[in-house]
Amino acid sequence: MARKYSDTWLEFEKSLGGVRPVLSGTPEEMRAQYRALGDALQQSWPAIPENVVVVDDKVSQIKLRIFMPPPSGQPVPLGVYYHGGGLVIGPSKGDDVVCGTLAHTTGSIIVSVCYRLSPEHKSPVHLHDAIEAFKWAFDNAARLGADATKLFTFGSSSGGMLALAAARQIRLSRTGLPTHAVKGVIALCPVTTHPEAVFRPPEHRSLEENATDIPLVDKAALITFSNAAGLHPTDLDYFTLLDRESHKLFPPTYIATCEFDPLRDDGVVLEEYLKLAGVPVKRDHYHNMPHVFFNVPTLPETFGIFMKNTIQGIEWVVSQPRDLTVSYKFLSNA
Repeated sequence: MARKYSDTWLEFEKSLGGVRPVLSGTPEEMRAQYRALGDALQQSWPAIPENVVVVDDKVSQIKLRIFMPPPSGQPVPLGVYYHGGGLVIGPSKGDDVVCGTLAHTTGSIIVSVCYRLSPEHKSPVHLHDAIEAFKWAFDNAARLGADATKLFTFGSSSGGMLALAAARQIRLSRTGLPTHAVKGVIALCPVTTHPEAVFRPPEHRSLEENATDIPLVDKAALITFSNAAGLHPTDLDYFTLLDRESHKLFPPTYIATCEFDPLRDDGVVLEEYLKLAGVPVKRDHYHNMPHVFFNVPTLPETFGIFMKNTIQGIEWVVSQPRDLTVSYKFLSNA
């Protein structure tokens, strides 16, 4: 399939010597490749806004980085952020800048979670860490100055998968938290199916359309990540698209998708399924762009349309009516 990338993306590839960046090889080699790309972009990221206070904390073995907006005199929303990287690659400077910028622009506290990585740790460790970090945020909301009724999960790529998966566990009453503890989900280019799933909805075409010659993450990379993490194609706890029975329990969800992304339809089909289940959903789509293009700070779209849309997505999620009847609806429909 002929793909027409945005001129800005093609200029970025040109700046790399005409090389299309894509992660390949072993998990260790992928980490090195991503680190090299991050080093090349390091100086292009702006500073975190000066009025955002950054505090490091920890719960169990999980490192947390908290981005505090300027005091507002009243409790504020709080987002628990899970970075991308296929559950294999750790957070980057870009994650810090995005979290700090969103704390500044939305007035929300953002708690960035350094969950344990694969292949050193296999599933379900990442999901357990994601939930434990959310519990910590819920328990410490008042101390941090957050409104405990406005907590949301938030992540990109595999982090979007964890944001959805953690919300699902909470809504299924599997965490010890109130089911309404999670107000919403921000899922940017999320993973919702396994790349080697035996069954895939017929409307899900992006994995094959964008399998090869694609920037950053192709089908082979997704398979490597999934194998490193020990993910099974039928794991409902990680791949939220599969468990349609639980979709009716989801909180309001904001999704971002990119056209030239093998994961495009992971988000597109999820939007369709959640809407059919009666869940409020909002989605922004980025034409002519590859997976997580917003990890490139030199693209005008990153701090232009992407950041603007994400800010609006967060504001939309936290403004939705709070549903206190989730567990009762689930029991009545069981």
